[in-house]
Amino acid sequence: MHWKVIALSTLLLGVGLTASAHGQGAENPDFRIRAKLRPLESGWAAGESVGGADFRIHSRFMQVYYGGVHRQDEFKFKVSFDYTDVSGFDENYPGSVYDTDYDAYINDGFVGRVYMNTQDLGVGEMVYDSRHATPPDLPLPENFPDPVDVGDVVRVYAAGSSLPEIGDPLPSGQPLFESAFEEEFARGDVNQDGKVDEEDFVYLEANWDPLDQSGPHIGPANGDFDGDNRCDMADYDVFVLNWTDSHDPPAPPEFTSSVEGAEAFGRIEAVFPNPLRGTSEVRLYAPSAGLVQLGVYSVSGAKVSAKILRANGAGWVAVPFEGVSDNGAPLPSGVYLYRAAMGHDVASGSFTVLR
Repeated sequence: MHWKVIALSTLLLGVGLTASAHGQGAENPDFRIRAKLRPLESGWAAGESVGGADFRIHSRFMQVYYGGVHRQDEFKFKVSFDYTDVSGFDENYPGSVYDTDYDAYINDGFVGRVYMNTQDLGVGEMVYDSRHATPPDLPLPENFPDPVDVGDVVRVYAAGSSLPEIGDPLPSGQPLFESAFEEEFARGDVNQDGKVDEEDFVYLEANWDPLDQSGPHIGPANGDFDGDNRCDMADYDVFVLNWTDSHDPPAPPEFTSSVEGAEAFGRIEAVFPNPLRGTSEVRLYAPSAGLVQLGVYSVSGAKVSAKILRANGAGWVAVPFEGVSDNGAPLPSGVYLYRAAMGHDVASGSFTVLR
């Protein structure tokens, strides 16, 4: 499958690039995803929210935004249960199917056991801290899934007689709980107050830059609601889609270009082989004649390859790419990031190397 990059995740821009000065003084909000857990069984507690599985990123290091939860992020992952507020708890919980320890899975791999009733009846949790685990939190296991993103599914079963290994497949039978991860805050909710309204629009208005003259806009505090490092109509569309007030949202911000001939700017595009298994080529669309810079980076932000080529005019240019670094070393299997730039036009995204 090929990636055609118009708007992808901002996986890149902690790599020697800086965010726009607009919006400084506001923190880029944490990325949080959560799967709410409600019993699948009929009868007592059916349909009640009794817990959840959630990730909270402590620091994105200005590298990853809306790109899922990766091992290099600093995060906590928690699976927790609390039945005590469910009506009829005292009579129905003890001895029920829910009065047991739980084995949690993400997609089809085991991630940990939740021990219930250790301190309070009907309460239990399991917490992984990816960087600074202190008891009772657990260190992040080596085979913990990477990345975890919106749409991945959490399944919880009654604990088996033996403790599975991290990554072991699903057991037979039906889970007690099954739910997909969703973003906890809507795109555009910059201040994370649960609403997308005028208080969030000021971030879009202050950073409005449809020709990308100011460089990358990283995260919602810099007006980037769709994760493509820009602040333009795509972000306004996301804002309107998630608008929560009863009245109509504001019109798009006004824009006056400071670039001579700005109306002539086009958009560069890049098509990267994905996955890449050997020698291949990258196809770049240059909107005009000029120099095109192509950089490839590891997910930690280290540049592994840099190329500069000249486009003789508007059109597609084929760039050989052997899947090696600038020093000739083959790139190990894994996810890599790329950034193609020509003047004010930038295309960025990710691809996978398979060996």
